[in-house]
Amino acid sequence: MRRFFAVLLLLVVIAFPAYADSSARIGYLGAEKVDLVSLLPPPPRDETFIRSEIDYLLSLQRQRTEAQVKQAQADEDKGIDRFLPAIGDLDLDRLPKTRALFERLGDDLNQIVAATKAVWLRPRPFLVEPTLDPCVTRPKGSSYPSRHNAYAMLTAEVLARMAPDRRDALFARARHYGEQRMIGGVHYPSDVEAGRMAGLIIAERLFANPAFAADLAEATAEMEAARQP
Repeated sequence: MRRFFAVLLLLVVIAFPAYADSSARIGYLGAEKVDLVSLLPPPPRDETFIRSEIDYLLSLQRQRTEAQVKQAQADEDKGIDRFLPAIGDLDLDRLPKTRALFERLGDDLNQIVAATKAVWLRPRPFLVEPTLDPCVTRPKGSSYPSRHNAYAMLTAEVLARMAPDRRDALFARARHYGEQRMIGGVHYPSDVEAGRMAGLIIAERLFANPAFAADLAEATAEMEAARQP
């Protein structure tokens, strides 16, 4: 009998992993709460326009330097550490609440953008144009909207609330970070713009979420303390 209950408990944990650790919190929003398909324009269908986008990516490919390739490869990482230098010389290990905040909102963003990509299923530009040679890892998912650009704008919006004096630097970094996806050859310009819009939409929904607001307040206090000389 004891063995039966042990097996039953194991099956429950496998089938319902949330019950295995009720303290685990994943995200603040659900994908169903932010329907980007109804809020964003659909990906372009006009062949002439798409050709112009591909030609632009080819021009970036011809002009990209070794330094740009290294930057694009470094910015494949969607970590908060890619943006903290825009605020100052901060040690992320001393910002546990900030780290946890961005891990949770990252879960939200991944779910929301993945649900959107699954509807539109836009092929990556390098699948449409064989002469495009990405200098970064070739993503397997669909192209529209750009998850990296959504993450960049969302991150800039949140960090700008935590360090408002660095707002301009944060958004400049976000735009530069997102542009690496075009230099890398894995996103159309329209993917990039849609991703930026998606990030701002998700940020707006997060700021209205009480749980997020509470965690943001704690992370902001942590950030302010870390920035003290």
